Order: sequence, then structure tokens, then C-alpha cells
Amino acid sequence: MKVSEFVNRENWCQRALAQDEQGKSYYWPYGETICKWCASGMIIYCYKKDGEHQKVFKLVKQYLIDHNMEPEGNIGRWNDRPERTWEDIRDLAITLDI
Repeated sequence: MKVSEFVNRENWCQRALAQDEQGKSYYWPYGETICKWCASGMIIYCYKKDGEHQKVFKLVKQYLIDHNMEPEGNIGRWNDRPERTWEDIRDLAITLDI
């Protein structure tokens, strides 16, 4: 599954890699109670096989740098900005075909 197909208003979060229904933060994106993910968490969740997520992280990081969206390419910082929306995550994922 691609991030662009997975992300929606209900399952995106900020300031945590993942969250459960009560809003408890988790720093590993797997588990029965997890129901929300930040952009980084979604990448890890969607690209589980053989370090695939590392390749996707590199792609996203370079895109954020090249397009002056995040100077250091920090996906978490970009995700957690107050003005960020789930649509921004989806649009980035569509653009990068991830």
C-alpha cells in the first residue's frame, strides 16, 4: 500500500510517530491499538519490507530540501508544523508516487 492511498483525515497525526484512539503517543508504528500515524510513521507502516522505508525517507527528504519546504529535509518537523494538513501529506505522497 502507498502512503497516498493510506493517509486520510482520521488516521493522520502530529507530534508522534503513531497514536492510539485515546491519543497516547507511540514511537513504533505497529500495534493493535495504533490508529493514527504521522508522515514518517505512515512511511514505515506502508514500506515494511527490507528497509524500503529508508529509500522512501531519502526520497522525501531530498524533495523537501530541493523544493525549499524544509531546509534539513526533516520529515517530522515538516509534518508537525501547525499549518500542515493531512492533504499536504497526501499531495506530497501523490507527487512522489509513494
